[in-house]
Amino acid sequence: ANAEYNPLTAPLLLLELFTQLTLLFFGILLVVLFFQKRRTFPMLVIIYLSFQFIAITLDHGLAQTIKVKGVITNTHPTAIQPVGQTLLPLIIWSLYLTRSKRVKLTFQN
Repeated sequence: ANAEYNPLTAPLLLLELFTQLTLLFFGILLVVLFFQKRRTFPMLVIIYLSFQFIAITLDHGLAQTIKVKGVITNTHPTAIQPVGQTLLPLIIWSLYLTRSKRVKLTFQN
């Protein structure tokens, strides 16, 4: 066994796998609902983006806590970057989907 191995790495990877599969299937569902112009689409997009924000924030925080070594790249992302990349779309799309008259007129089925 490697002395640098952390036993919490495996559960973290399983959590990431579960999260990515959930986001994949949820995304497929959203595509179907979008083309069917379902009334539930705007609210489910907000739920999807909220889940994405929470999952990525939690994953990033846990990875930092157990000090998982990432892939070495030429860039050095800050701790805020993954959170900001999911929070900004959540705020913008939530405001648009809840306040837009065009959205209310489009998704009526």
